[in-house]
Amino acid sequence: MLYVRSVLRVGVGLVFLAASLTKLHDLGAFRVALGGLELFPAHLAGSVAVVVVYVELIVGAFLLLGIYTRPTLAATCILVCMFIAAVGIPLLQGRQVQCGCFGSEEYATAGTVVRQFALLAAAMTARGGKNRAQGIALDSLLAEGQEN
Repeated sequence: MLYVRSVLRVGVGLVFLAASLTKLHDLGAFRVALGGLELFPAHLAGSVAVVVVYVELIVGAFLLLGIYTRPTLAATCILVCMFIAAVGIPLLQGRQVQCGCFGSEEYATAGTVVRQFALLAAAMTARGGKNRAQGIALDSLLAEGQEN
């Protein structure tokens, strides 16, 4: 199970890295998509877009490298829950909104929310239970080095 969690962690990390890098490529489009969600005042969309993109980038890098694995996976779960709410609530209200996922201008659908729930399940599984070892990660290698 340790290797399965490692593969899931790396997979989730790749998703976050890809999402952040494609958004960085066209930050303006992501800002417009965020503004369309109407979650905060329109004048904050640019700042929020930058913060989201860089948080995704850092989370993705930490997950790939296995740095601060458990807290990063916990933060990942919180972020994905926020993404689910940000896209799911407007959908439930019958509004058409751009997803902003991977920098695309596609509109969010029920499938978008299902994909986000799958990402959440992968992150939760990768995190494992209380005090679980993290498999192949820098955290594990550093912990082993301190024990010797």
